[in-house]
Amino acid sequence: MQSTFTWLDYSEQHRRQMLDVIDLFREQETRDELGIGTVRDAFADAFFPGTSTIQTRARYFFFVPWVYRDLEHRRVPSDKARDRARKGEVATIFALLKSNDTSGLLGKQAKEALQRLPSSVYWQGLRVWGVCLFPGSLDQYHRSLDGYYRRADRADAELPAAPNWHAGLPGAPEGFPENITFRLTPGEAQYLRDRVLARVPKSLLAFLVDSDGAEAEVDFPWAHPLSKEFPPPLQELLAHARNFSEAIHGAAYLYNLMLAEKKPADDLVEKYAKLLNEWHEQLEARGAALRDWDRTQFWQLVVGAGARVSPQTRMFIDGWLGLALDGDGKKSTGGAARQLVATRERALKRGLSRLDNQRALELWNGAAGTGALDFRWGPTRVILRDIRQGLCEEE
Repeated sequence: MQSTFTWLDYSEQHRRQMLDVIDLFREQETRDELGIGTVRDAFADAFFPGTSTIQTRARYFFFVPWVYRDLEHRRVPSDKARDRARKGEVATIFALLKSNDTSGLLGKQAKEALQRLPSSVYWQGLRVWGVCLFPGSLDQYHRSLDGYYRRADRADAELPAAPNWHAGLPGAPEGFPENITFRLTPGEAQYLRDRVLARVPKSLLAFLVDSDGAEAEVDFPWAHPLSKEFPPPLQELLAHARNFSEAIHGAAYLYNLMLAEKKPADDLVEKYAKLLNEWHEQLEARGAALRDWDRTQFWQLVVGAGARVSPQTRMFIDGWLGLALDGDGKKSTGGAARQLVATRERALKRGLSRLDNQRALELWNGAAGTGALDFRWGPTRVILRDIRQGLCEEE
């Protein structure tokens, strides 16, 4: 099968991932406690390119460029661009607070104190979808503006000013940001659909954005009611992603069980022992699908697509999958599995290992990285809903 992975500029992708880690630090169920994020993100970028775990609503794909196009129109210089853009983005927060739909509003609580602005959250997505044409990071964009203005003023320049924004980008409503809402106009929804179809046509995102019922209320993309209609390459990729998600989930449960035993916390020990038993039953119910899983092909897809998987990460994943899937699966709670998880946590956290550091253990809230991998389906579903609702609106 030809890989359908889509890869981002590494420096910007790495920056985004590091910031996502910071933003998710207190979201205990979704944290990457055992260092499998490179594999998780490889699948997520293949299915839903341009998305991130902390994106919330589709219309931010317009709010951000509208703020920056206004800066360009006003010829705001490079050394003032960051501050002026921040003022514009904060103004959108207060405008949206007046609307009747504040779900997914970034800065709803922090307001002007918000540290991670929407421009930072959506910049890479704007580039991947071809809304933003500037080839660098947000900081590089700020620094480039003075040169951009100079080139724009020289009609005979050998190097004319390349546009920073796609020519078809809809204009901001009159008075922006006053009276804005998260509701996409039909034209805006059509524009986003067209951008996705043009820029990432082989992705699951592209298939769904052009399908009725795309935003189905299911927990995982492989449970989508349209899954049998997905293109065969995506079905195959989803099968690998599902197998990985379900098999690796037990490692998170075992890790939390070990923490509960060490704390000690009898109620949590009982909770995670029960979850591990249910996980075993889930694996048994999948039967041949997991027993016959071609893990060699799995790694060929991941590594061949350019994912930077360290040897230590691959050894941990291979070790866990072997314990969980080979034989009767009971080895995944035994001594070898516990040693594997403990060694991995210590290698990642060093002096902050919860299994060794009492203070770190005390700060554990009872659930560390226990959520099953959905490869960004959760936030993507909301964005799809916004787009599909916009497409259904009357002009």
